[in-house]
Amino acid sequence: VVQKSGYVVLVNARGGRLEGFDTRWASQAASFMERAFPIRWKMVHVCHVNAVFPLVAQAVKAILSQMQRKTLLLHNGSDERVIESLSEYGLPKHCVPTYLGGTFHVSTDAFVRDRLTIEGVTLKSNANIAKSLPSNHDDDG
Repeated sequence: VVQKSGYVVLVNARGGRLEGFDTRWASQAASFMERAFPIRWKMVHVCHVNAVFPLVAQAVKAILSQMQRKTLLLHNGSDERVIESLSEYGLPKHCVPTYLGGTFHVSTDAFVRDRLTIEGVTLKSNANIAKSLPSNHDDDG
């Protein structure tokens, strides 16, 4: 089976420190992501890494699967250089969040509001089902 679709992860490592970084945890997280999600990651782009992180990335890559190794990419330099590098992998500036130098405005509030609108019918259906279930507790007490 050849999988062509998947999700892309953008990591903002600007200002990040390696203090307390555990390669075993990174390996377990990658393994969990591979097994737990119904879709696979297509690429993981780590942006604005500090000077030491490429060495750590090599250690992390050593414990990842071969496919995961190919999909972990580091992007460093100025915002303009990072945007240029991301665009080489099919992520144009309008798809990159502003905090990474792109022009895409990320709003958690808007995301939640949109999801509630999209899933509103499902939420209402669940509420009707809940009303028909017997109560196992006393609301007065």
